[in-house]
Amino acid sequence: MDTISPYLDEHRPQNQELTDGVPINPNLRPDFDVTPNDDRDPLETEDWWGRPFICTDNWDDNAESWEAHVERLKQYPDMKIRDKETYEEEELASKKAWLEAYPTGVRYDVRCLDGGAWDRSTTWGMVGSLDEAMQIIKTRSS
Repeated sequence: MDTISPYLDEHRPQNQELTDGVPINPNLRPDFDVTPNDDRDPLETEDWWGRPFICTDNWDDNAESWEAHVERLKQYPDMKIRDKETYEEEELASKKAWLEAYPTGVRYDVRCLDGGAWDRSTTWGMVGSLDEAMQIIKTRSS
């Protein structure tokens, strides 16, 4: 990576939505999870090192129609594009599996900049409720 985006006041933990002191869907630098830890702004490291946070991911936000799928894959000329029926069957199976794991349709990703990876925050767990996510933080932080 040539240039690292600046660490701004809006990225600091105290300027995030907090639940029981834990940032939820924090406004991190766009390249927060692709920056070598040694290259981070010292203030970012001071602010975020060892501070767990939660990011949510929703099935509906990631759903892709077959048409959009085909359009996206056109940029990879060697990739074989599945027929619409197969794609839609696989999407239904994926959605079913997602909803079995995350019944509300929302996945709670618990992450922490803790050195578990050299260039991104570490995944502590992915669960189906905020309560479960907070329990992971409580367990890992004690």
